[in-house]
Amino acid sequence: MESFIQKLAVSRNEEYKSFGDFPEYIYSSKFCPLDGSKHLLCLTNEGGYIGIQQTNSGACLLKPEARIKSFQVHGNAVFDSSWLHSPNLVVTVSGDQSVRLIDINTFDADKCLAILNFHSRSVKTVDAEPTRRVTFATGSRDGNICIWDSRVARKQAIANSENCINNAHATADPIFFQEHRIRRPRPYASYADRAYICSVTAVLYQDEYKLISAGSGDGLIKAWDSRRNYSVYSGDPIACEVLPFAGSSARRGYSSITMNKSRTRLFANCTDGVIYEYNIASYDKKPVRQYKGHLVGSYHVKCDLSPDDRFLVSGSSDNYGYIWSTNGISF
Repeated sequence: MESFIQKLAVSRNEEYKSFGDFPEYIYSSKFCPLDGSKHLLCLTNEGGYIGIQQTNSGACLLKPEARIKSFQVHGNAVFDSSWLHSPNLVVTVSGDQSVRLIDINTFDADKCLAILNFHSRSVKTVDAEPTRRVTFATGSRDGNICIWDSRVARKQAIANSENCINNAHATADPIFFQEHRIRRPRPYASYADRAYICSVTAVLYQDEYKLISAGSGDGLIKAWDSRRNYSVYSGDPIACEVLPFAGSSARRGYSSITMNKSRTRLFANCTDGVIYEYNIASYDKKPVRQYKGHLVGSYHVKCDLSPDDRFLVSGSSDNYGYIWSTNGISF
């Protein structure tokens, strides 16, 4: 582990500082998963811009400004992005409450391929299903998860969601209200009136149909069957799998989730300062391992795995990056 860390280095011609009109915080970075385009990195920032950066060895010979192409997509912060079935198609989500589908080769600020409006608050997260990458899911501060079809969206230009999971992480647990000092609703009120709507902070497809989500306060990780049309149900949405909170802290929101290549292990970065590793081949309720040491004081603290799944990395509110081995050692 130590020898690996000692070899970490960034050469000067690979340094990257900012893009757009002014230096802004970068909120997400996503490599293209498609063969032949895995050197493309999509960055999003606070100013509403996205940047497509070339990271292959040949790009190092270019001038810094030639290595990245950037343009403003939203009028507010772009919190997340996801690559679709073509290396020129990207979907972005923003604090302006919209989801936008763009072609990075022919982008025009006044003409996105589609502007998808359904969410009523900031849209925080997006992920495309991993097989065909034509459908994708978004999660928002309004507590809803929306599932979209990019083929339908492109035909309609302004489209509505194909499927919506309302109040995906709402909770009426009295302990939650007590720990967060929220005024408890009347006990005889309906569930809709008693529940506290938690933001959806992360969505991630496990396979073509199973979608995993996490929220800002209920402490639950849920898996949904996207083949069910949740929009037609008037009752509370029922997840096909639920992983309960494994900690003891009142801080039980999740800032991000990621999984290994085989999609059998899930890593959930919790605001209690622990990354919980779960076996999602069997959906065991107890985590396999816990990774500690970093601080998660913001929902912008993200975690990810190395391409070979041997190392787990996370940002931290103390301005350090943390790396753990995933070989069975708990830190």
